[in-house]
Amino acid sequence: MRLLIPSSFSEVGAPWCEARSDSDPSPTPDPALQPLLDSLAAVARRTPKDVWLMSSVGGRVFDDPRATRFVLDSVIPDHLVWINGWSGEQVLAMGITSVQDMTVGYELDRARAVARRASAMRPHHRVIRFPIPAGRTVISNDWRVSGADTALAPTMHISGVKWVLDGTPVEQLALMRRPYADRPGWYGRANFPFDTLRAIVRDALRRREQPMLHAVGDSTIALVIAAMRAEGPDSAWRALRPRLEHADALGRDQLADIKKLGIIVVQNPAHLAIPEIMHARWGAERLRRIDMMRSLLDSGVTLAIGSDGPLEPGLNVMLATLHPNVPSEALTREQAVIAYTRQRRSRPLPSGNAGRSRRECSPISWCCRRTCPPRRPTSYRRR
Repeated sequence: MRLLIPSSFSEVGAPWCEARSDSDPSPTPDPALQPLLDSLAAVARRTPKDVWLMSSVGGRVFDDPRATRFVLDSVIPDHLVWINGWSGEQVLAMGITSVQDMTVGYELDRARAVARRASAMRPHHRVIRFPIPAGRTVISNDWRVSGADTALAPTMHISGVKWVLDGTPVEQLALMRRPYADRPGWYGRANFPFDTLRAIVRDALRRREQPMLHAVGDSTIALVIAAMRAEGPDSAWRALRPRLEHADALGRDQLADIKKLGIIVVQNPAHLAIPEIMHARWGAERLRRIDMMRSLLDSGVTLAIGSDGPLEPGLNVMLATLHPNVPSEALTREQAVIAYTRQRRSRPLPSGNAGRSRRECSPISWCCRRTCPPRRPTSYRRR
């Protein structure tokens, strides 16, 4: 007998390849059970048995009492199946009360359509523009909206823009000041020349909009600091609360500049759990000095935590308090909860909640200290 396992994680124990079976092509699909089963059966007939079959569902499948592992086995007896749910109730069950949505590849019309479908979702939903570089040009979801146009739904608004300035150490594309330990002479690469980086931060400053910069390598971070200083005084940047997303290789010699510019470092605990890869990329001596978390707090730099991987807050708090890459940089549980909630705020709540942040309303601190109530399964793995 195969077991159907509730799971909120995206990691599986088999070589990862997949065949999508989406009977509803919407970004917020809500197929009935029978169309879902028909679609899975059709895909199964042309897909090898060692390939995962995946599909996304909404409330109609969740509410159908026939939707069990047994009905899946009766239709697709020989395949691995993953049924994933997208709805906001799932993140609420995990203790998440706000979502920051990096809209990769979305245009404004599609974002508005998603907002209409998701208008009943209770989490506060921040939609962040995410232009995609293509060579030296940019495929931009520019969305030059202002005022009331930024509100897509009562709990959904547009603000901020994220730019991916370099890659990650996993594929050796984070731009470093020193070469990779396992690839002599290779420093990674930047996605944009310096003049384009200056234009990016200049535009954020002109529009008074928080820039979110995917900058992993210490050389990329040095370019960000130089570009910001070239375009405006430190005080102007502090008012915008710029974010460095990941900043894994942030150098200790860069901490003072990061603090003066008011830059928030957003770290992702799932990235801290691959010590074998990081040891190969950086080498033992360099690894001890990067992936900073505790040192950021000791230096007065604002640290926030985001998921960028498994959504489960408890898992991410656990990884932040263990820090498998560099255990000496591990946080206390209290520090991790604060970084996950209070420091992730994007803008104040409506009147009546002055002084609090959206992320501060998350019950994650309650969940970390008590036994969490049972939650509805959010996705399923069969094995």
